[in-house]
Amino acid sequence: MLVTASKSLRLAFIAPCTEATGNLTTANRVCGLLEDLGHKCILLDCEKLQEGFDSSMLSGIDVCFVLHAYRSGRLLFHEGHLILNPSTALVLIFGGTDVNVMTHDEGKMRVMTNVVQRACRCVCFGDSMVKVA
Repeated sequence: MLVTASKSLRLAFIAPCTEATGNLTTANRVCGLLEDLGHKCILLDCEKLQEGFDSSMLSGIDVCFVLHAYRSGRLLFHEGHLILNPSTALVLIFGGTDVNVMTHDEGKMRVMTNVVQRACRCVCFGDSMVKVA
């Protein structure tokens, strides 16, 4: 049984959306569940947006989900400053690459730290990932 919210929210889900990957599967599942609950969810491919991202794409968004602190989260910063509206909630879903690979690069770690500090919620899939994150 699904419970619907009293207010429909506008949601953005930023993720690497390469076909036939776990990232795209996760993004589609989460967006589908949120839409089943009555919310409007737009899926944005962080790889395609890297060159042409415009912060107006997130105008009017109530909650922004990012899958991967570095790959998706870096779009939310310009010259070290957050471009996400302060009233927009940010939910971070860590990817395995975040905790297993990106933490070894100081510049990437700085971006991920900024994303974590701004996020109102952080999600990890598995206890081992929670310990590292």
